[in-house]
Amino acid sequence: MGQGFAFDGLNFKVTSYQFIFAPKRGEARAVKGNSAAITGNMKGIIQKARKGDRILVDKIRAVGPGGSTTLLPMLIEIR
Repeated sequence: MGQGFAFDGLNFKVTSYQFIFAPKRGEARAVKGNSAAITGNMKGIIQKARKGDRILVDKIRAVGPGGSTTLLPMLIEIR
């Protein structure tokens, strides 16, 4: 990030998360991730996403310098 960045060298390894696809129209779908990688199913959902759809990555569990922790969720809106 740059010299003096407060979190430089701080690493977390994601162990699990919940991927929720919430289309602008239709039913939301949830898929569980059991590693840091996204699954083929998730890739397919992302490729078919349309303007106004949202993807929420929630319940992110990770191991960091202080042990296991839950990270803040991320919301992505397709534009």
